[in-house]
Amino acid sequence: MTNIGTLAFLAGLLENIPYLGPVLSLIPALAIALGISTKATIMVVIIYILIQQVENNLLVPQVMSKALSISPLLTIIVMFIATGVLGLLGTLFAVPLTALIELLYHRWQIKRTNGV
Repeated sequence: MTNIGTLAFLAGLLENIPYLGPVLSLIPALAIALGISTKATIMVVIIYILIQQVENNLLVPQVMSKALSISPLLTIIVMFIATGVLGLLGTLFAVPLTALIELLYHRWQIKRTNGV
C-alpha cells in the first residue's frame, strides 16, 4: 500500500469525529485498495473491522471509565443497553447520562450522610 503514513495520519485526525470519523477514514484506504486488487480491498476491510472492534470494545471503555470514574464494565453494559433501546441516540448519550446519574447519586449520598 502506498502512502500508508498519510492514511494513518488521516485516520488519526478523523478519529476525533465521533462515530462518523472512523468510517470516513476507511474511504481513502478503500479507494487505494480497489485500485490494487480485490484481495487488497478485502484485507483493508478486515483490518479496519478488527481495529474498530478492539478500539470500541476495549480501548474506549477503558478511557471513558478513567475520564469519568465509571467502571469499564458498567460503561460497556450501559452502552449495549442504551444502543439496543434507543439506537444511535442511546449510543451518543449513554455514557454522559450514566456519569451524570452517578454524580447526582454521590451528591445525594453525601447530603444524606451529612444530614443536609
